Amino acid sequence: MKKLILASASEGRKMVLAQAGFEFTVYPSNFVEDLDSESDPYKLVSQLSVGKAKTVAGKFENAVVVGADTVVFYGGRIFGKPKTRAEAKEMLHFLSGTTHLMITGLTVIDCDSKKIITKTSVTKIFFHRLTDVKINEYVETDEPMTKAGGYAIQGKGGVFVEKIEGEYSGALGLPLKLLKQIFTDEFGITL
Repeated sequence: MKKLILASASEGRKMVLAQAGFEFTVYPSNFVEDLDSESDPYKLVSQLSVGKAKTVAGKFENAVVVGADTVVFYGGRIFGKPKTRAEAKEMLHFLSGTTHLMITGLTVIDCDSKKIITKTSVTKIFFHRLTDVKINEYVETDEPMTKAGGYAIQGKGGVFVEKIEGEYSGALGLPLKLLKQIFTDEFGITL
């Protein structure tokens, strides 16, 4: 069995793989994310996930590398991770009371054959209307600073979510059903 390498330090992605029973090694990618490189959110997350996976895949043999990138998309705008608390507040104000998309690009690379498969997953998020007080209190926790769209559905930001449509693990940045499908259909890896 090939080693499974996660090209990410994301706690959400690690949690998804661990809870699914995968044995894996975390090797964070040093790929520089440029959210301005593409205006189509689906193409953007695909490009970024490929970039992350490729920078790690060259370092391993007899391994499969998983790279992923997630953005929030609403109103023609792409939201990555906020750079400042003010930006996190602005994102949350903009997303308040909306139905927005959490889009994840998922790339799997076989380090030996160099085969690369990239697909995208979408989870629709229905957000409650947020008060200024709630937004300010949440941003003070610093949780938004490492999350696309400025909130963590699996953390304190989960109270902002009324409901979701789609794969919950996709909202955590690693759509498990899609990953298993890629492993089975594209790489012949039985789980």
